[in-house]
Amino acid sequence: MEPADVLAVEQAEREDLRADRVALLDALGEACEAIRLRISDIEDYARVLSPELGREVERRLAPVRRGIGSVPQPDTPCPIGERVADGNHTLTELLGRPPDDTADLEALQMEVDELAGALREANAFIWTDLTDLSDWMRSVAPEGTPHLGRLIDEATRLDVAAAWREAGQALGIEVVAPYSFETADGPLAALALLVGIGRPNGTLVFDLNTFFESDRLAIDGGFWPVGIHPSRYRTFDHALFAELVEEARNVDPDPQTVLVRISEPLCEIDPLEEMYDTEIHTDVQDTECAAWRLLLELIDEAAADGRERFDPKKAMPRSLWQQVLTLPPSIAKLTAIKDLHLYGSNLVALPPEIGAMTNLETFTPYTSRRLHWFPYEITRCAHLHASTVSTRHLYGNFKHRMPFPALPAALPPGSIPDTCSVCQGPFPPSGYIQVWVSLQVATDVLPLLVHACSAECVAALPDPPPDHVARPHRGGTSLRQPDPFPF
Repeated sequence: MEPADVLAVEQAEREDLRADRVALLDALGEACEAIRLRISDIEDYARVLSPELGREVERRLAPVRRGIGSVPQPDTPCPIGERVADGNHTLTELLGRPPDDTADLEALQMEVDELAGALREANAFIWTDLTDLSDWMRSVAPEGTPHLGRLIDEATRLDVAAAWREAGQALGIEVVAPYSFETADGPLAALALLVGIGRPNGTLVFDLNTFFESDRLAIDGGFWPVGIHPSRYRTFDHALFAELVEEARNVDPDPQTVLVRISEPLCEIDPLEEMYDTEIHTDVQDTECAAWRLLLELIDEAAADGRERFDPKKAMPRSLWQQVLTLPPSIAKLTAIKDLHLYGSNLVALPPEIGAMTNLETFTPYTSRRLHWFPYEITRCAHLHASTVSTRHLYGNFKHRMPFPALPAALPPGSIPDTCSVCQGPFPPSGYIQVWVSLQVATDVLPLLVHACSAECVAALPDPPPDHVARPHRGGTSLRQPDPFPF
């Protein structure tokens, strides 16, 4: 690489880590705040239980409090999660020392790893402990004990609904109050629905007891659930209601997803949408950037030394890796590669030259969420037997039956083979025929794009597996696919 490229790689890696550090810090603060709120709700519930049960609740809460720093531990170094929970939200307070932007990459990586570990712990272990504690409290409460959030009468419930309708007018949002919807477990009643806020189907406002029992059902139904103390929302207070609405607008259902966002690109096409116009990504690769030049050198090195695994992501900073939108034709030189690892890429297409990787056995483009299709030429990899693909993002996948784009269609540069995909003969002067076909490739059924020289070559394509479109086709909104598989 040129010296300028080397400097660009180092600078990109440093900037990646700095951005990760800030994103993880914010998410960790939000996670700990959510945990503190859940502890507060549990304490409110415990007050209506017997003194004996109340003491047992506090005993079970003790390790959770220690985990997020709610209880100081003298003479003990404050863990990173505790410093966040104590409200120290700057990097200096979080890390216990001033952050050093001139620190070497290894030191920056250690800080990011420390933050990521704290976030995983806050979300996975501490939150699970609190959920288990909530379930236990409800199971041991004596018969007749009023549950948290049900310390109100029906008149209060109606007042809360009326207050939310008033909030809808004052805040300029659509509110349905009260609101209920059907689930597999029967009707689920909410105090209000904030339409179009928080999640595709809106935000459901529950009394706290219903919230504890039904938050997962609400999320599975496409809603974002929030729990409130009904007595506080019995009359409209502009600041109070506006604060809840704003929090719902900006909510992230799981701060753990920050760990995904900092490592994996996302696609603007939502595979869960039932109706949308699908177009093939046609982004053009910048072949003058440092990322592309580094990728070319990595391919040359791998071809020269005969290695069996090719994992370009590990050899370049994430921000450079995400500039790679396709692979160059020179991958045809990687004839010794058995394991092609493209995890978390921003790829929108693979070149037909992938078919020249004749010794390929394992193919892993997992979490490459913009990679919705593959060239038919991949079927020439005769030894390919294992694949890990984000199937929900594939055209025609069995989970959602994502629509196939209509053909013929424009493609990213480098995606059209020089010869027929089927017979490898030349294309006629009239050009190629584009068709889709779904075939088993290694572990997965993949949507393959064929460039055929004739109708005879289209007719010679293998039969698709059951539960997929049974023939080669041109895609489009009129194409009838089998129903999605039930979950």
